[in-house]
Amino acid sequence: MARNLCGIISLSRVELQRDLKEMESLLNPNRGGKRLPRATTDYLFLRKTTIKSEFLRQAKRATQTAFKRSRQDPVFQILQIFAFLRGPISFTRAQVGEQLRELHRLLATVIAPLDPGNDQLAANLSSFGLLVRHYPDELHDSEVVDYLMDVYYGYHLRRGNYRLCLDVALRAAQRYREFSEPRLLPRLAGALDKAATCAESLHEDETARPLLQEAIGVYKKLVDVDPKGKQVQIHQFKVLLARTLVRYCHVVCRLRPELAAHWTKDALDALREAIKIYSTARTFGQSGPAKYSEELEDALLDLVIMARRKGDREEAAEAEARLRRLREEEHV
Repeated sequence: MARNLCGIISLSRVELQRDLKEMESLLNPNRGGKRLPRATTDYLFLRKTTIKSEFLRQAKRATQTAFKRSRQDPVFQILQIFAFLRGPISFTRAQVGEQLRELHRLLATVIAPLDPGNDQLAANLSSFGLLVRHYPDELHDSEVVDYLMDVYYGYHLRRGNYRLCLDVALRAAQRYREFSEPRLLPRLAGALDKAATCAESLHEDETARPLLQEAIGVYKKLVDVDPKGKQVQIHQFKVLLARTLVRYCHVVCRLRPELAAHWTKDALDALREAIKIYSTARTFGQSGPAKYSEELEDALLDLVIMARRKGDREEAAEAEARLRRLREEEHV
């Protein structure tokens, strides 16, 4: 009996199917004829179960063999690379570059020969090859990070998933920190700002504070990088710096008392600097004083409140007097 059961593994799929049908026929309770002995019935049932197991094993082995063969298929490899490149931005530039070079090789050796007369395809492959040859240079890599930020950050933001938004923004900021090109500093500041916004939405002010602090440092670099550059752009960076300084102050005020006490002086300094920037910004361009009056009023009011909490009545009175004069100017 054991020898017969072991011999099943040598049967082909056709023989297994034929044998299985025979077992099912013999075990059919509705068949006519003499009733089989119990031992025979048990053996037939055991043989049927063994045949089914062997049938499934052979099917699984055939699937695994086909999958191993498919993994050597260039088209399968191309699809695998596309799947990799659609993943999160946690991959290093070296990993992305390696996959891009392999993708170009596969496209050039597999896809291009299928349509040898297609000049557009040849031109696209040539451009792609040039990009791959110089990858990872900072400008191309920053464009990749920009695209992934727009896609992944926007996707999670629309669904209100601030935790995943924070993760994407932090990863993007880390990539932007690796760049040395000054023109890319605004993108680092933007990623830090987005990360801080997500942290604030999650009520994680302890996470938001250092992100805003770093963003302040980046904006100061942008203001100082070319003081004689485009005045409009410098002015925009100054306003963004002022807004980030005020946000930093608000985040510090929301920290637990034992933490807030450590950063209160920094918060007050940030608020004073923001007020100074807003005071200058009001005279910029043809928009008139009203453009940043509301933001200046809010910053002065914050300074009044913080100075009073600190016990500095003199500074609180000065800020309150400035606030009163500003409001009077608006009603003139």
